[in-house]
Amino acid sequence: MKKEMIDKLIAKYNIDIAKLNEEQKKLSSLVDIKKKINYEDVNYIAGCEVVDYINNLIASIIVIDKEKEIIEQKFFMGKARFPYLLEYRAYRALPVLMKDFDKLENKPDLIFVHGHGIDHPRGLGLASHFGISVNLPTIGISSRPLCGEIKGNELIFKGKIVGEFIKTKDGSNPVLASPGHLINLKQTVEISKQFVDEKYKRILPLHLAHKFGKSIKKEFIEKKTVYKPQKDL
Repeated sequence: MKKEMIDKLIAKYNIDIAKLNEEQKKLSSLVDIKKKINYEDVNYIAGCEVVDYINNLIASIIVIDKEKEIIEQKFFMGKARFPYLLEYRAYRALPVLMKDFDKLENKPDLIFVHGHGIDHPRGLGLASHFGISVNLPTIGISSRPLCGEIKGNELIFKGKIVGEFIKTKDGSNPVLASPGHLINLKQTVEISKQFVDEKYKRILPLHLAHKFGKSIKKEFIEKKTVYKPQKDL
């Protein structure tokens, strides 16, 4: 997005960018990427995505087990109250994502998020922000970096490795895996690779979440109806 368009959105929504930057820096101090999870204790893994629908947002979450069978799927639609600004995506997506997460009957032990983790100018991408909000291990999977320099398969930012590129499907660009919260970089990459399915560009939990969200969006489009979000959002 061009700077002129970003400036217009900031003015239109009366956004205090300096305040958000400070908040992100403060929250990033809560992010823990040194922790090593015991994967044997992980029973359920989730994939989550947020997509646009008219002036609303659809959050879709799929929960699977280690055998990659779907255990549960939930969606939540709410009004978009913040513009699409990539570095501040959590302020747009997190409200509907949290509402959707609260609907789950089977809470996951690990969450893949379609978004960035610590590979963010202030170390707080959507996956990290969501992770500290639900206090669960999260992994950010994105298609391109927000910051840093690519060296081989690694993304380097301020002298630290903040992500690693993973090949998923032949003929497709690799995806970028980054720790979100409560998981280290090594496990982020190792576990992400376990959920690579050569048929899909996306990591499997995210492919399923994307497919589910797309089906919900298609259903509303075909019915030519506008979903009315709950008043508490």
